[in-house]
Amino acid sequence: MKTEEIHRLRDLTRTCFSVLGLSFREAEIRIGLGLGQFSRAFKGTRNFRLEHIFQLCQATGLHPAELFRRAYPVLPGEPSETERRLARAFGLLGGGREPGERGPGLTLRASRSRFRALSEPARQELLHLLVEEGLGNSNHS
Repeated sequence: MKTEEIHRLRDLTRTCFSVLGLSFREAEIRIGLGLGQFSRAFKGTRNFRLEHIFQLCQATGLHPAELFRRAYPVLPGEPSETERRLARAFGLLGGGREPGERGPGLTLRASRSRFRALSEPARQELLHLLVEEGLGNSNHS
């Protein structure tokens, strides 16, 4: 799966360059990359990394969420058990989403901020619930 998904994202970003009429060289100049960095990554002579996706977004003004939504427009049929556990944990912080629901959800920064705003008894209860869900470390309880 790893290689398949890397190829999928690489091909999508290559297509974005083409559709937008932007050459690798133009993009490299726009964001101050050394010439040839994109072309080597897209030709396979250099590893294609997540950083390249974010650099493409920077060069084109495309938000990363927009690119990933294009790469993964449809969620899989049933949420994974991991997604269900994360949705429950974020829901406990008062801003999570149900599994499979689209929307902003909570960022890690917002989650930390909300956690810090809780009273100490509420924090302890939340930590206890996270441990029960298999998401927390029992050493923090």
